[in-house]
Amino acid sequence: GGRAKDRFKKMDRKVVVVATAATVCVVMINKDSLTWWWKKLGRKWFWRKFCVWYRVPRHLRKEVRVSISLAYKCGQAIVDAAQAQKETEFKDTDGTLDPCTATDKSNEKLVIKGLRRAFPRHAIIGEESASELGALPGMIKDQPTWIVDPIDGTQNFVHGVSLCCVSIGLALNGRPQLGVVYDPFLDELFLAVAGSAFLDGRELNLDKDSVATLSDALVLIDPGYERATTSK
Repeated sequence: GGRAKDRFKKMDRKVVVVATAATVCVVMINKDSLTWWWKKLGRKWFWRKFCVWYRVPRHLRKEVRVSISLAYKCGQAIVDAAQAQKETEFKDTDGTLDPCTATDKSNEKLVIKGLRRAFPRHAIIGEESASELGALPGMIKDQPTWIVDPIDGTQNFVHGVSLCCVSIGLALNGRPQLGVVYDPFLDELFLAVAGSAFLDGRELNLDKDSVATLSDALVLIDPGYERATTSK
């Protein structure tokens, strides 16, 4: 009798598992559900697996996969903190031009920790850590160097303007090798590597022949801020 009961219990568990799996499949077949799953899970899986493995040079696949994953995590932190009250510090002497928030610092720590775990021999230059040192570290020849801006557009972030992003780049011998920029508010991820550029997995058209001269190009310039401490 005891063995028979155990068999029935195992069968009941199998039935429950099969029924649950069938229900999940039915739900996912719905068009709206499929859209939701793709937006929340499928797209990121595509970026980290398919696009990385088949569209990126072999020697940079791990670097791209890790930087994309970290950019998504930082972007989620930006969105979570966007509507919250922000405690702001200023890195400039006047205390008006160069803000830094707790999200800037926590995002940079997250990226640095992730990069050091994956690439212990690589150098890392972070905007906030470099600011604390008071100097921009130089790049060592032949050593891959990551450049990280945990919130590119902190002024906008502080004032509740949804025009900011996460920027993570890799350079070797002072030359850019790859760049990842994620806009968490538009949920758009840009990747540039080896002469190619992608937006959410779609390759962007880089028609160099159509921009033969500077006058053919669209040029955007950020003049920055006047940081001089003495008046002229």
